Amino acid sequence: MVALDPEVEIVIREEGQLGKWSRRLLHVDTLTSYEWQPGNIYNSVQEPEYNTISHTWGRFELKAGEMPEIDAIRIKGIDWDVPRIRPDHFTVEELENVLRNVVTPTKSVENTYGKITQYHHQIGSVRGRDGELLYQRMQN
Repeated sequence: MVALDPEVEIVIREEGQLGKWSRRLLHVDTLTSYEWQPGNIYNSVQEPEYNTISHTWGRFELKAGEMPEIDAIRIKGIDWDVPRIRPDHFTVEELENVLRNVVTPTKSVENTYGKITQYHHQIGSVRGRDGELLYQRMQN
């Protein structure tokens, strides 16, 4: 039997504990992504309220060197590059506005999270300039 890398074993064990919870939640007010911790804790908040959005942007991603003046949305707390998106689909500012608009106010700012996922019930949507689905407001 092949021994698994200890980090892989941790991920496998945590996946079983996640249940309905996402691996990461985005704290919208600070645009900071927080990783799940045992007990469904994100940034020291246990089981925060959140909304979800479903998105596809791969076909709108700018290629390396294409429109170099266009930046990607800046998300803190991640160690990967967020794709830069064609501004005729949506701009960084429009995406930030969408994220802020789908957040339902909660009792404290610290509990205002968004989760990017699929397979939730749609409760609203907005179309972009080109008619493509820009976001869907979701609920569990």
